[in-house]
Amino acid sequence: MIEVWVTLGATALLMLVLGVILLTGKGANLIAGFNTMSKEEKEKYDKAALCKFIGKLLLVTAALILLMGLGIQLGYETQAALAGTGVMTAVIIAAVIYANTGNRFKKKD
Repeated sequence: MIEVWVTLGATALLMLVLGVILLTGKGANLIAGFNTMSKEEKEKYDKAALCKFIGKLLLVTAALILLMGLGIQLGYETQAALAGTGVMTAVIIAAVIYANTGNRFKKKD
């Protein structure tokens, strides 16, 4: 059981630290896809808003991982894994749809 907590705790801690870094509006190059854009393409985006959004997403993900660990600790291994995976998948799909519609993170001219 301790292995589960070490793994989940380390993962949640990593996401928490990265989430806090991104919430400050810094660390845009940690975002997949953004770091591969050309400098001209990067200038079209509001880095601070994008970082804050991804930072919030990482904090939610860290909380879900800890909740899954709590469910496992309480003896609901299968249910916690299925529910946590399902909720996390739904949150990530919703975040991808939100981020990629409406040009939310493009700079306003």
